[in-house]
Amino acid sequence: MFTLEVNNLHCGYLSSRGSRDLGRRKDILKGVSFAIEEGASFGLVGASGSGKTTIAHCITGIRKPVQGSITVCGTNIYPAEKNRASIKKKIQLVFQNHTASLDPKMSIEDTLREAAPHGKSDTFLIREMLEKVGLADEILDRFPSELSGGQRQRIAIARALLVQPYLLILDEPTSALDTVTQIQILKLVQKIRDEKRVSLLYISHDISTVLALCSTIGVLAEGKIVEIGTAEEIKSNPKHPYTKALH
Repeated sequence: MFTLEVNNLHCGYLSSRGSRDLGRRKDILKGVSFAIEEGASFGLVGASGSGKTTIAHCITGIRKPVQGSITVCGTNIYPAEKNRASIKKKIQLVFQNHTASLDPKMSIEDTLREAAPHGKSDTFLIREMLEKVGLADEILDRFPSELSGGQRQRIAIARALLVQPYLLILDEPTSALDTVTQIQILKLVQKIRDEKRVSLLYISHDISTVLALCSTIGVLAEGKIVEIGTAEEIKSNPKHPYTKALH
């Protein structure tokens, strides 16, 4: 069974005032198609501006496509947008900007309780999740501004996992962190992938991290997927010139 199926996805925007092409649509995504099997990890790699984040936004409902279809665990959520409400919590996105993803006015405990299935009665589950992401209980009384960047990103991941998602989307989760913290977060993602068996969409411009984490990889260039293959195929026998240039 596929956790996620994206088929012929198109997304764009209308040219703004002052543009020579006023009112004409500029395409960001141009017929993107891929699928993720249940419990599998799929990497989406490409340069900045290639459309990676737009795909994540279309899946989570932040942006609206103009064509194509998105299906999660057999439920079509685009174009049948009425179905999104029943499944949207099972699709979790961890943003690149860990600072903006947490409410600065909420303690870490309140942030996690808000996401937990049973709220205040989930104390054990919250503490267990903190342990899984490598944080101590004492952090619960703190606020985001009192944490390091790596700690904030771990909290964002913990919050996403508390929802018990079918699909976890990680959009450049380490790009704003120092090298040591990047390695720690990547090891955490590997652990989550192996223990939770949650389907993972990992988005990055860095092909080395995608190769290390994902079993299947899609290469995105100028809004199109130019190649899909196993990690070994993409590493040892890339076929498209753009894929070769990423190495």
